[in-house]
Amino acid sequence: MKNRLSEEFRTLSLICKEKDVCIKELALKLQTKDQAILTLILSLPYLFFIPLPGLSILFGFFIMINGLRITTARKLWFPSFVLCKKISAYSLKKWLSIAEKWALRVEKMVKPRGDVFFKKAWFAKLHGIMLMVCGFFLCLPQPPGVNFLPGLTTFILSLGIIEQDGYCILLSYVFFVLVLSFYIALPIVGIEKISSFVS
Repeated sequence: MKNRLSEEFRTLSLICKEKDVCIKELALKLQTKDQAILTLILSLPYLFFIPLPGLSILFGFFIMINGLRITTARKLWFPSFVLCKKISAYSLKKWLSIAEKWALRVEKMVKPRGDVFFKKAWFAKLHGIMLMVCGFFLCLPQPPGVNFLPGLTTFILSLGIIEQDGYCILLSYVFFVLVLSFYIALPIVGIEKISSFVS
């Protein structure tokens, strides 16, 4: 039986002790897991507004890349120069601790259902494309709070993929439409008005 999400977060937090953590250390823990676990973890700072100076755009980039690899049915990948990139142990432990608490609550509601979304290969491609689009939007330099919606969509979709929950998948479709609508409206309404609305 596979570990629940809370157990995965707890395992990852064990490597965050007194020193900063290399992305390679995280990748080694995740290499046998579903790629959606990585996109879910990378979406968490956007949900809890945890500042990650210099890494926010990088996280969005890797959500986009892993969405591409899900679409093409390829394994988890990092370029070599990124594997040595370090993340603050304090920041990582902080949001992994928050994630574990939230996962314990989520696990009471999320369960395998709606297997139609997981039997057809084209659904996996669709989900990968959705992650690519959300990752692209997360790569854009934006005021705090503006990237919450694509981060939330990434989280819900990743959760649905990991737990094979069709209800989460359907909900992610709804949020994805909202994401597209938001970024279509962005150049029309203006970043100042939207950022003031979400802040």
